[in-house]
Amino acid sequence: MPSQPTIEALATQNEQYQLLLQVPHNNMLPMIKEELAHKTVFTRAYKNWASVVMFFAAALLTFGLFSFGFNLNFLWFLLIGFGLSLLIIVPHELIHGLGYKWLKAPKVIYGAVWKHLMFYASAPNFVATTPGFYYMALAPFVVLNCALIAGIVLLPFYWKLALSVTLILHSFACGGDFALCSYLYRHKGQVFTYDDPATHEAYFYIEKTAA
Repeated sequence: MPSQPTIEALATQNEQYQLLLQVPHNNMLPMIKEELAHKTVFTRAYKNWASVVMFFAAALLTFGLFSFGFNLNFLWFLLIGFGLSLLIIVPHELIHGLGYKWLKAPKVIYGAVWKHLMFYASAPNFVATTPGFYYMALAPFVVLNCALIAGIVLLPFYWKLALSVTLILHSFACGGDFALCSYLYRHKGQVFTYDDPATHEAYFYIEKTAA
């Protein structure tokens, strides 16, 4: 694996590195939507998982309606599921932050793009490489969805219903993480990325010799 370049080395765009993408944090949504339209191992995994979760939730909802009918408990626990999907944003971003720390980032900050209701963890001026970025990006999806599935299996029906709603919404909210992994995956060389806190932009570079 090539040595970790500095931001200065990347920015010179000499014969070794080429800028792939420069995108403002507050304009990531169009890039994410475009990337999810590509067919890669990451986008397929995301869409297949979403289909499985939606099918399971529909089956659970149908079972509940036939078994218990639509009552106040039903409505209450659906609302709890929506509420938990908001609360889960905090551990989701904290796990991203722990991922950056595992990659030896000296500092992690957190932010939001309110017009798109998007939240993010960022390691200012820290250069992350392709393999490590995958782990950091997908860790919240794996950890939190496993915890939600465990709760669905172990808890009574109405909690199954609530956690299923949370599982669906959290899974869809992970689309940006899968899209970024997909973008890096499509560029088969060694990819480097960092966030610039001064410009609030993300930069993606590829090592030309590894392309």
